[in-house]
Amino acid sequence: MGCHPAYLSKRTQHRLEMLRAYARKHGHTNVSFQTERPLGLWVLEMRTRYKNAQLSPELFKALSCIPKWTWDIPTSRSGRPQ
Repeated sequence: MGCHPAYLSKRTQHRLEMLRAYARKHGHTNVSFQTERPLGLWVLEMRTRYKNAQLSPELFKALSCIPKWTWDIPTSRSGRPQ
């Protein structure tokens, strides 16, 4: 299983590419859903699925291959997801 599984949906592949571009530009994958709403919410959903053991192995592998990816859900000082 490679880092770019062709059998993921086009929407998922698009989100992965958006995340790769974000990581290249910002040097991290802690996307804020307050400033980058669609991508940030998707990233939060992927991390939540992982935490709840609901993420497919294919998507796990694809996300793990993204430089600077982390499975931790970043929180603000208030303790809420960013």
